[in-house]
Amino acid sequence: MIRAFLILSLTLVFFSCADNSSIPSNIIKPQMMQSILWDMIKADVLTQVLLKNDTVKNDIDSTKKEYINKILTIHNISGEQLTTSWTFYKNHPSILNNIIDSLNVQQKRVLNKIPNLKLPMP
Repeated sequence: MIRAFLILSLTLVFFSCADNSSIPSNIIKPQMMQSILWDMIKADVLTQVLLKNDTVKNDIDSTKKEYINKILTIHNISGEQLTTSWTFYKNHPSILNNIIDSLNVQQKRVLNKIPNLKLPMP
């Protein structure tokens, strides 16, 4: 009885911890998705900072679209690939959480390189 329980437990642990990264070929791989999302975050911040007080270029939405198109071109992907991949990752939260955790680490590294940075409190 104990042996059967042990085998069942190990089997459950094995399958629950199994790498959920069997990602279909039409989906952007996690590392590339992380890079794309990082570029999109930078583009969003850049748009907000540069256009916030610029009365000549106050069309934030069209500027964001320009940046997104440039990001898609740089990474050699289509908007459809990005949308399909984003949907896949939203449906696989464990993989998405790994990407987001990596983005958080990357952000902390960048922020730590900026001396005397004072971030506004939310």
